[in-house]
Amino acid sequence: MIVVILLPVLSAASDIKDIYIEKCSWCHGNEGKGDGPASKFLRPAPRDLTEGVFKYRTSAEEKIKPTWDDVIRIIEDGLPGSAMPAWGGELSKAEVEEMADYILKLGKIEKPLPISVERFGEVKVNAESIERGRVLFKERCAECHGTFGRGNTTKRLKDDWGEVTWPRNFSKPWSFRGGYTREYIYSRITIGTPGTQMPSYDDPRNKKSLMPEERWDVVNYVWSLKEPYKEPRGRDLITALYVDGIIPDAFDDPVWSSAPYLSFYLNPQLKRAEKLYTPTIDSVSVKALYNEKVLTLLMEWDDFTKSVPGLRGSDKIAGGEHARDGFSVQMPLKGGGEFSEDERVYGVKPALEMGSSFRGVVDWLWRGPEKDKRDELLEFHAHGSGTLKEVPLSASVRFLSRYRDGSWQLMVKYPLKGTPLDFRSNDFTPIAFAAWDGSNMERAARHSLSSWAYLYLKPGYSFKPYAWGLGVFIITIIFEVVFIRRKRGKP
Repeated sequence: MIVVILLPVLSAASDIKDIYIEKCSWCHGNEGKGDGPASKFLRPAPRDLTEGVFKYRTSAEEKIKPTWDDVIRIIEDGLPGSAMPAWGGELSKAEVEEMADYILKLGKIEKPLPISVERFGEVKVNAESIERGRVLFKERCAECHGTFGRGNTTKRLKDDWGEVTWPRNFSKPWSFRGGYTREYIYSRITIGTPGTQMPSYDDPRNKKSLMPEERWDVVNYVWSLKEPYKEPRGRDLITALYVDGIIPDAFDDPVWSSAPYLSFYLNPQLKRAEKLYTPTIDSVSVKALYNEKVLTLLMEWDDFTKSVPGLRGSDKIAGGEHARDGFSVQMPLKGGGEFSEDERVYGVKPALEMGSSFRGVVDWLWRGPEKDKRDELLEFHAHGSGTLKEVPLSASVRFLSRYRDGSWQLMVKYPLKGTPLDFRSNDFTPIAFAAWDGSNMERAARHSLSSWAYLYLKPGYSFKPYAWGLGVFIITIIFEVVFIRRKRGKP
């Protein structure tokens, strides 16, 4: 009878250990010590589960131990911006709960209770609370998170494991590790992030500690900083709108308000030899306008730092030698094969990055400033790996850039005619993007890149032909009136 009872228990324990070995040991190691074969390539490094230290917890105890629900949430949802994937779609609910028990046992962790958010009296979101939160945020948080919460820190940060850390970018709540609800943000401000410079604002030893109501005001301000247009939503069609007139050389000109942003994920380059395992730029937002002469692209991406090599103090945050920031736009070269009408209209995608002998690419490469040198825009052509060649950039190509509050913006104006690119109204041109963060030691093949998207020049209508026609009509009427009056002998 005892054997019958014990066998299922032993079997379940064995099953969950097998699942752990299959799913988790590659990063966390067979014994959970964070030393799996993939660990040396990952930043942030996999957690040593035997230490029982978790950054993203909601437990109320002094000890930095997670609750059972914290572990379940991380297993199910993963940690955005890290190598920890979401296993909710792979494991059953029962398996997730068993895995949470297994991980807690690895760290010798009992099940602590979460903090009680309700007992502090929630402050509802309103303009007054947001303004109070803005003032408190500027005083207590902006040094690390930046004035507008985009993570553009003014100092170099490291966690207790010696890894460089970057503050959370509050304009992108979908990138939060551990969840994005007002209650969770309150928990994070109250508890802090163990092992990092993010302190507990409930700790009386913290000179910048906050009362519960003040924490809610900061929560409401942080909640207001989200910028929904930055979230990639799986769409891949950039619609360029027609402008009947000049497109101004100004980022904030009202003409841009008519064009919608479309955002794309940028993924680390892992195919070529010089791989990027620790990306900091994860998305780009793009909008486009065109007129009879030029196509204008406006790109925006968040970057924690403005990297200016050679400038005194610029390497303070990077912690050593760093490179120039960079960005590139890639599209197919004109020609390069015989295409059907459907292939011409919907665009034949070249091989990503360098194209191929069948379908070459044009690459605009923007390189940020360095000491005593302004930023620049270069043009390259390629027909496959190892064929990248710089070509003279047309004098009619214009570009502008600016770095402000943790974000780069780049505007490129490119002629519609007489160039190696083939822009046609009502066609779909393949387009791809890449970015380099110089303070993250990114250069050459070490960069983040998008997959192919499409650029569509939506047909527009100019009033100039109608104006000419109206002018001719008016002149004709005047001429006929004058001619008839003279014929009748009237002055």
